[in-house]
Amino acid sequence: MSDSKLRTKTGKRSSLQVATRALAIEADRAGLRVVNPPFMKGRSGAEHRFTCLIADGAAYGFDISEKVTEFQVMSTHVKEVDTGAISSIVCLRQGGRCKVSVCDGSWAKSCKVAKQLAEEYKMAMLTIDNIRSFFESQVPAKAAG
Repeated sequence: MSDSKLRTKTGKRSSLQVATRALAIEADRAGLRVVNPPFMKGRSGAEHRFTCLIADGAAYGFDISEKVTEFQVMSTHVKEVDTGAISSIVCLRQGGRCKVSVCDGSWAKSCKVAKQLAEEYKMAMLTIDNIRSFFESQVPAKAAG
């Protein structure tokens, strides 16, 4: 993806574009490929769309959101159950500086419920800052060859 395609009308990258690019870079480092368009057919026959889908053998589905709600977690979990993709949510709150360990403001209750659901579903809630460590710890790198 060219750098010019990642820019908004003001010439700046959006948080969504930065997160998507970070996922693509880490996928490349791990020897995986980004699936474009990011759709995956489930066992039910339904076609599921992730914000970013990375695959090569195993599939990793990422949904990216400004604010993570319990509905978002449940929606991503349904995709995971139906497709078998290992699913995670990337939170972009406050321009990519989301602290999913700290819930505050008017959406604090929703955030806490979302975190509890994600833990129950064993789903990672990531930020732009910890995408690399997620890939290093959770995604096996392909052997060079």
